Amino acid sequence: MSATAFDPTLTYYAAAVAGHGEYRASDWLRQAAFATVVPSRTAVVRQGQGRKRIVRRPVFPAYVFVGKKPGQSWRDILRVPGVRSLVTMGETPTVMPPWIVRMLVAADEMGAYEPQCRHTTFTVGQKVVITDELWNGLIGEVMRVPEGRRIAVLLGAFGKKHRLYVDVDRLAAA
Repeated sequence: MSATAFDPTLTYYAAAVAGHGEYRASDWLRQAAFATVVPSRTAVVRQGQGRKRIVRRPVFPAYVFVGKKPGQSWRDILRVPGVRSLVTMGETPTVMPPWIVRMLVAADEMGAYEPQCRHTTFTVGQKVVITDELWNGLIGEVMRVPEGRRIAVLLGAFGKKHRLYVDVDRLAAA
């Protein structure tokens, strides 16, 4: 997990960072003696020729939660490479309530941000009913069960067979 342990003695801020630079900015902030929290989840990245790679992705893209000690200035956060700004109300940075940061860290430690794997209950050839608003009630057959969230379903409609990719949350066993 990418979140560090919650420290109630710190004051936390949300820092906007360069796009796709959450982990790099987090490393630089830690080198500058700040605590960081970057809640993350597992994602599958497709590469060329059908190859896949498992990576960690931030739950809040382009943001890092930064904890500063009582003797540090919030302005020092802005001097760290990769940090663009702090979330503010007017001119003053907004202090995050400690319970929110504690909840973000706890959720990350428990794996609450991980994608749910409901599609493992479906098998190739199984009859399913689509519960999506547009296709509600149509019955099809599972063609392929990939690692992602979309399942290939074969539907018979208008005298032809059609392949439809349906989100796993929009399917139920028929």
